[in-house]
Amino acid sequence: MSVTPDGWVDWAERVPGDRRKQNGGANTVQGFVAHSAEGWEDYLRKYNTNQAQYSSRNASWTFSNLLDGTLLQHFSIYAQVWASGAGHPNNNFVPMEHEGIVGQTLTPAQVQTTARVISELAAVGGWVPERGVTLWEHREMTRYGAAATACPSDRIPWADVLTLLNPPASTQQSRGRDMLIIGLANGSAYLVVGKEIHWIPNSDIYTDLEQAIYSDKPTEIDQATWEWLDTIGVKRAS
Repeated sequence: MSVTPDGWVDWAERVPGDRRKQNGGANTVQGFVAHSAEGWEDYLRKYNTNQAQYSSRNASWTFSNLLDGTLLQHFSIYAQVWASGAGHPNNNFVPMEHEGIVGQTLTPAQVQTTARVISELAAVGGWVPERGVTLWEHREMTRYGAAATACPSDRIPWADVLTLLNPPASTQQSRGRDMLIIGLANGSAYLVVGKEIHWIPNSDIYTDLEQAIYSDKPTEIDQATWEWLDTIGVKRAS
């Protein structure tokens, strides 16, 4: 896993929010809520801080996903923040704002970041990514008593996100082993271990895993790969 014990994604850029913008208690991380920022990077970087023009509002969120796919994290995933308009989603689901405005579908880089975050949240929370069950939009939070809103204004291409999370069988390589590698046409690659899916962070680890899993003459796994496997919970046999 690339989520630290205190709830920070280690590949995200930390832009810490003001502690007063948390509503207390611990988020149970049982789902994900997508939002449209209706704004740009400068706003996303400043809003959760203690700057005077923003600090008085009870509004905050955990992640900001920039147009280039850069992930900003403002609070721990275990923090309860004011993003989704009602107590239940604020206390149990993790919110992400997406840079951009109405009429702009997420960029491919944003789609990849969203899918990667969902995958890691699902692993932490022990749930399966599924629309209407664990994957939500802000406007759907009226079911929990939130005020009506258009957010995220049809900006989220869920089919693309879900394809990254659950690739078609034709894109999977499998020999009935404990692990398999999913390679996508856009160059991304994921390692599937049991019911978990993990983004492979670089080409060296990908090549090493491919050799170990699929080659007729597998080689010893490199130390760097073992270290990464350890972060996702795969241990070396003693």
